[in-house]
Amino acid sequence: MLSALNKKYFLNNWGKQFKEILNFDILPVEYVSRSKKFLIARPKEALEIASGLVDDVRTLLKESLNSDKKEANIQKVVSTWAGVIEYLNKSKSAEEKNDLFAGLYIACDNAEYYLWAFQLLQNETWKKNSFYSVEESLLKLPEKTAYHIMQLLNSQNLTELKSSTELLTKQLTEELLSRVATLPISESINDGKRFIQVKTL
Repeated sequence: MLSALNKKYFLNNWGKQFKEILNFDILPVEYVSRSKKFLIARPKEALEIASGLVDDVRTLLKESLNSDKKEANIQKVVSTWAGVIEYLNKSKSAEEKNDLFAGLYIACDNAEYYLWAFQLLQNETWKKNSFYSVEESLLKLPEKTAYHIMQLLNSQNLTELKSSTELLTKQLTEELLSRVATLPISESINDGKRFIQVKTL
C-alpha cells in the first residue's frame, strides 16, 4: 500500500527496502522503526506491529484518496464557470427588463447550481430529485450560503434575486480561490468561444 501511495515499488529484500523506503515522499512517522521491530519480534508481537503498520498506511492512503477527490471536485466546479457567468448575466438582464417570470426561472436554475457546487466542494453530493430534500441539503452548507439559496427559491423580488445571485457568485469565487483554483477567463473573442464551449451546465 505504501509503495502504491508513493507511485514507486521496492524489491523484496529487507536491507534494500529500508533504503528505498527512506526516500519515499509519503511515510508514516513510526513506519521505519516499527518495521525494524517487526523483523525481530516474536509471533504475537509481530502480529500487533504488522497490524499497526497496515493501519498507518491505510490512514495515509485514505487521506491521499480524499485529497484527490477534493481536487477532482474543485475541477468540476471550475469547469462550469462559463455557466456561472451566464447565470449572473441572465439574472441582471431579468432585473433590468423587469421580467419577473424570467427572473424566477433563472433563480431556480441558480439555486440548483449553487447547491450542487457548494455541496461538491464539501465532498458531498446533491442531485435533483435525490433522496435528500433541499432543506436537508442546505443544512450542510454555511448559514449565509443557505440563506441566499433559499432567497433564490422563495423570493418574488427581482432585486433580491439578482443580489443573492451576485453574493453567491462572490462566495463561490472566494471559496475556489482559497483552494488555489484558477478560474477561466477570456481575453479575446476566440478565447471566449472556447470558454463557452467547455460549459458543462
